[in-house]
Amino acid sequence: MKTVQEHLKQANIDNLINAFYYKYPAKLDDFADDVTIAQAKKYNYDSMYMFIENLKKTPITPNNDDKTWIFYVYHNINDYMPEPIFNLTPLKELKELGSQAYSYAYEFTPQAEVLGYFIAENKLTTYYLEDLLVDILYEMSFFGLKQEELPVEKTKLDEQIKEFKATNPDQLSIDDFLENTKLDHFTAEEKVYEKQAFDAKMTLGKLSMKRAIKEICKNK
Repeated sequence: MKTVQEHLKQANIDNLINAFYYKYPAKLDDFADDVTIAQAKKYNYDSMYMFIENLKKTPITPNNDDKTWIFYVYHNINDYMPEPIFNLTPLKELKELGSQAYSYAYEFTPQAEVLGYFIAENKLTTYYLEDLLVDILYEMSFFGLKQEELPVEKTKLDEQIKEFKATNPDQLSIDDFLENTKLDHFTAEEKVYEKQAFDAKMTLGKLSMKRAIKEICKNK
């Protein structure tokens, strides 16, 4: 398996940037009124280009938990079509827990650490590799291309977690929440079919996930 950084070094940057802005279009509201669309597009392209180039040269920082983190892809159904699901999980957990293994968020993780995470070589990960790299770039730049906003946001998150634990509010179920709002929701009769559809989607997703994990563990 190759690391995120190794894949970025081998990727076609033009294709990657185009795919990135196709999925995450730039907002013209972020620019001054006198900036043209062409100028805005060039600025965004140049910024993303330099971002990727810097990531390719950034020294990798080993993670402190000594875990082998792996990105992998499986799929589920959305609008009657296969939709990729991107997961990040330690290899040990994939082997021990299989499809019960969690996927972890990483937008608060330093870029230099994420660059050292591995990308699996199972069939669907290879097929959706460019989409996965786009997703990784988005998460790594969630708090700025240089993660300049990360320290402040990390402090906010820690404070929110601390406050939540201290107050321990009663949690409202989704059904109770919907009943107390004017949002559209399924009737009791419709919920029977909603559950069947949900269960079928979960079964399909688990099947794809199990197949992906089996391929990954077989190659390790």
